[in-house]
Amino acid sequence: AQPGSPFPYLAAADYFLKRRQLSEAKEYFEKALPLSPERAATYQRLAFIALEQRRYDEAEALASEAIRRFPHKEEYHQLLDEIRTRKSKSPVQD
Repeated sequence: AQPGSPFPYLAAADYFLKRRQLSEAKEYFEKALPLSPERAATYQRLAFIALEQRRYDEAEALASEAIRRFPHKEEYHQLLDEIRTRKSKSPVQD
């Protein structure tokens, strides 16, 4: 990989995500993000992690950013809908 490449971080993040090690996956996605901020999929994956960790406001913001960067990807809209559904059923966050 090239110096400054996000791909080693993304590979590690996906490895942890597949194993449901969400904190570790989040750490590596966050390292990849500044190296390739235009990648909508990174925002989508971080939104999924935030959703799974019940951090709904953060998940909603991340999913919205993924949609802003790649508005025609239906999967991102579905994720945002799921976040909003779960958020509406959740007790009020601090």
